[in-house]
Amino acid sequence: MKSDALKLKAYAAEQENTDALRIAYSDATVGPNMYISCAVRNEWTGELYYYGKLADCSKSGSGTAEIRILLRRYMPENVVVEIFSEEANGDLYTDFCSEPIIMKALRKNHHKWTMTDFSEETHTHQWDQDTWITNDDNHWHDCKAASCPFRESNDLKDGCGWHRYDQKIEKYEYKVDGPQCDRPALLAVSGGAWLALLRRRRDRQ
Repeated sequence: MKSDALKLKAYAAEQENTDALRIAYSDATVGPNMYISCAVRNEWTGELYYYGKLADCSKSGSGTAEIRILLRRYMPENVVVEIFSEEANGDLYTDFCSEPIIMKALRKNHHKWTMTDFSEETHTHQWDQDTWITNDDNHWHDCKAASCPFRESNDLKDGCGWHRYDQKIEKYEYKVDGPQCDRPALLAVSGGAWLALLRRRRDRQ
């Protein structure tokens, strides 16, 4: 049952040929049994193909979510995805939902979908191709638009991927400081390499 007491704002980036349509949401109603949910329907007949909960809003009313639409028999190329805040109260109780936010999707390649329409704000990314952002595991490009609703979700960024290494180099010595005009370079030695260095110095004597 629709309830005016439940609120939700959602944003979507323009998406093409993806296996997971992505949204950012905010201002959702927070509390026990509160969720961001979605329903996937036939655009013309209203037939329901999928229903599911995308995010738990018991403690937070903002975040990002993915909608994966798996192809079913007789499913058309065009579908409507309804996104809403839901109070799910269990069996034998009435569930409540906000006014649905509509996303339309077109299937172009088996399980790949392209967003064709969105009833709220659509965001166009402005990827900063000249600057790589990194952490210990990943690298990506940030969107330059100040209002990007996906700013905190690095896995949704352009070019995001794991660091890959094509070689493994084990070094017992590493440079701490370069040579100065009044002294040689300073090296730090670790592990068994320290004994090897002592032996080399002894052999030179």
